[in-house]
Amino acid sequence: LEPGGTEVAITCGNRGIVLEDKGDLAGAEEMQGRSLRILEKTLGPEHPHVAITCTNLGHVLQEKGDLAGAEEMGTRSLRIFEKTLGLDRASHVATTCWSLGNLLKKRGDVIGARQLYQRCLQICEKAFGPTHPKTVAVRALQGTMGAGTQEEQPNDGIT
Repeated sequence: LEPGGTEVAITCGNRGIVLEDKGDLAGAEEMQGRSLRILEKTLGPEHPHVAITCTNLGHVLQEKGDLAGAEEMGTRSLRIFEKTLGLDRASHVATTCWSLGNLLKKRGDVIGARQLYQRCLQICEKAFGPTHPKTVAVRALQGTMGAGTQEEQPNDGIT
C-alpha cells in the first residue's frame, strides 16, 4: 500500500468505523480525518468517496457532541453527492438529506430540518414515483414533524 494511496484512505476510514463502534471517538475522528485528507489529495475534493468520508466523520463528530462540525460535514457531503451523483443515485442523495435534516432537528433548527425533509421527499417522488415504498416511508416520516414545535420525533432513516 502506498502511504498516501486510496487503499490507505479506505483502510483508515474502515478503522475509524471500528473505533467508533468500540466507543473510541477520538481515535475514530483521527482515522476519518486522515482518510479524508488522503482522499482529497488523491481523488480531489469533489469525489463521492470524499462525500462518504465526510458523512462518516460527521457521524463521529455528532457522537462527540460537536453538532456544528457534524453539520458542516453533512452539508459538504450533500453538496458533493448532489453535484456528482444527481438522481442517478437518488437514494444516496435522499438519505443524506434526511440524515442532515435529523441533525438540524437535533440542533433545534426545525425549519431547516423540514426543508431538508421536503427535499428528500421531492427527490424520492421524482426518482421513484409517488407510490414507491421509499417515497411512502419518507412521506410518513415527514408527517411526524410537529407544527413548529421541538417535540420528540422518530430519528428513523430511509435506508
